Amino acid sequence: MKAITKTSPPLDLSNWISAQESQADTANYPVTYEEFGRSGFKPSVRQCLEAEQFGLCGYTCELLQEATRRPNTESHIEHIKPVKVCKTEAGVAYGSIAFDDLNYFNIIAATYIRASRSEWYGARYKDDTYTPTLFVSPLIATCEQKFRYLVTGDIQPMVSSDSDAIETIRQLKLDHPTLVSARKAEISVHLKSPDATSYSVTELQKIIDDMKTVDANGRLPNFSFIIQQIAEAFLQVIQSP
Repeated sequence: MKAITKTSPPLDLSNWISAQESQADTANYPVTYEEFGRSGFKPSVRQCLEAEQFGLCGYTCELLQEATRRPNTESHIEHIKPVKVCKTEAGVAYGSIAFDDLNYFNIIAATYIRASRSEWYGARYKDDTYTPTLFVSPLIATCEQKFRYLVTGDIQPMVSSDSDAIETIRQLKLDHPTLVSARKAEISVHLKSPDATSYSVTELQKIIDDMKTVDANGRLPNFSFIIQQIAEAFLQVIQSP
């Protein structure tokens, strides 16, 4: 999981909130994410999210452009704290002013799968689950040290007893066979051998640098953070005395 550095909220979102909150009739002009969805501004907000994430899904690190080529898969505005929870927390005041369902620092871009439940992972699998004390959020810098990725495409907690990492893998179904297979396929493109000693320092450093380099559209490579992590681990192996 790659940490996301949030930027300023896009004007389409902040201006819409201000306009809604200025209305006296909140029954007809509710300040809710559902109502925002009717405004026509969601695509521009999603584009801002994708840009600050360098085109990667906030949960899986797959390139959203690549993932959405699959049937029934799209880029989605995901709430870390689900809309349902935001609404419950707000109580009777919900809709009168902006709550966390409209908080830009509560949303990310993520892969969303519109298929049978057996195919779900990431945002779709998480759904309305919310356990903030047992969830690794990509909005927290330390998320990058929470998971270990293997050349097989598998994912493990970096520390085997880390309950947050274990629960996050479960909540997001990060070990779903489709996701494991996709990671393995992309890893094998860049790291053709699973043996660290088969690479030179120069070769591994180039892979690491490539995974940090954005294209002309500001996007990082598919699963770049994961491939970078494995290459860095290989580099450490061959540089160890």
